[in-house]
Amino acid sequence: MMTQQEADKLIERYLKGDASPAEEKILLAWYESNSSGKSLTDSDDFEHLYLEIWSNTQKRAGLVKKNAFPLWSKIAVAASVVLAFLIIFEKNPKQLKDKVTFTAKKTYDSQITPGGNKAILTLGNGRKINLSEVKNGDLAQENNINIKKSAQGEIAYTSNGKSSALVYNTITTPRGGQYSITLSDGTKVTLNAASSMTFPTRFANKERKIQINGEAYLEVAHNKKVPFRIVSKGQEIEVLGTEFNINSYEDEPLVKTTLVKGSVKLKNSSSSVILKPGEQGQVNNSNSSRPIAVQPVDLEEITAWKNGHFEFNESSLSEVLRTTARWYDIDVNYSGKVPDLKISGKISRKVNFSGLVALLEFEGVKFRINKKSVEIIN
Repeated sequence: MMTQQEADKLIERYLKGDASPAEEKILLAWYESNSSGKSLTDSDDFEHLYLEIWSNTQKRAGLVKKNAFPLWSKIAVAASVVLAFLIIFEKNPKQLKDKVTFTAKKTYDSQITPGGNKAILTLGNGRKINLSEVKNGDLAQENNINIKKSAQGEIAYTSNGKSSALVYNTITTPRGGQYSITLSDGTKVTLNAASSMTFPTRFANKERKIQINGEAYLEVAHNKKVPFRIVSKGQEIEVLGTEFNINSYEDEPLVKTTLVKGSVKLKNSSSSVILKPGEQGQVNNSNSSRPIAVQPVDLEEITAWKNGHFEFNESSLSEVLRTTARWYDIDVNYSGKVPDLKISGKISRKVNFSGLVALLEFEGVKFRINKKSVEIIN
């Protein structure tokens, strides 16, 4: 039997998506033993599950906020595969008790798998390198710059001599892909799905400037004498050394720049603001000349994708599906009016789409799935 401390550590590993299959089995067995051996196959058992988890497991795990509900579910996937995962709903438990209608016997489509490390690197001479297919080690050399792929599947640019000309490369992630790259100045950039970055293989003496489309998390190498600038969707970000997230997808209503550490200056054609850690600058995607809005945000929620999770807090259904569609490379359609729902939850990006379906069906969303086409039929 696990101790409380061991269980807490294992739950934390599971939430981060780092638990091995063997650890998942141990965690499931621990959970079942703590719910008095009840199964999850009918509504009576689920009622017991609610009472047991709310009164005991929340205290043991110590991982959830006030008025949050940790829900363990066994989902039958492809009629035989059992998946256990934790979903955290920001709901009042008394209201949730009356809404438990989950059917664990239901079979979901398990062929829609999560994304992974995928990207195309386009060199200055036009050569394209599929980064998920090439071996680790030296990939190319451009203008005295070595380009290498590490054993961890990341790309790094290092200088091996002086160079006069600026050569630009572009890294592009597809839907269902993400990738990390270290630029020649030591700045690390992690691109989310369906994103791209154009950058010089080395930076000029007076300025470090790149262009980003989509979403990226940047850890900018400090250099007080050479500012770092990012151009993205009608705005420019200037930093000296900091960590921040930028979301500039075409299908999102706002371009969002969220500061994690340090300080950044955000400007567009009509305004300029300096962000503090925990603040998000918002630029209207359809009219970038509008003044920049600034508001405080939950950093854990914003950076969850980089840490291997989806995390939502009172998000609309359309927002949840736009975000997850990029990762699972699916097309989402609505037959009729979009359900007016607010979704709150956290789930690993490593689970198949069936895991996300379970979360949303718990909220009353109805699906029709055909290969990579997902239709909402509410």
